Amino acid sequence: MTAPAAVSQRAAAVLEYIGACRIPPTIREIGDAVGISSTSLVSYYLDELTDAGLIERPGAPGSSRNILIVKDGNNGR
Repeated sequence: MTAPAAVSQRAAAVLEYIGACRIPPTIREIGDAVGISSTSLVSYYLDELTDAGLIERPGAPGSSRNILIVKDGNNGR
């Protein structure tokens, strides 16, 4: 999974990790995998990816494992 230039390098690393997982990872799992100790910073990068249209986070806000990768970055699948 390649992220467009519109997102930061760290957000692109988060997206790559999410794409490599069989099930959606938790925020803590993402942080551990990409070397971010702050869960709020992981949430920031997830928000960046959501705003770029690369992921969706359905379900209740703050719920675990609610990350879906959007196929084309335009909220189209």
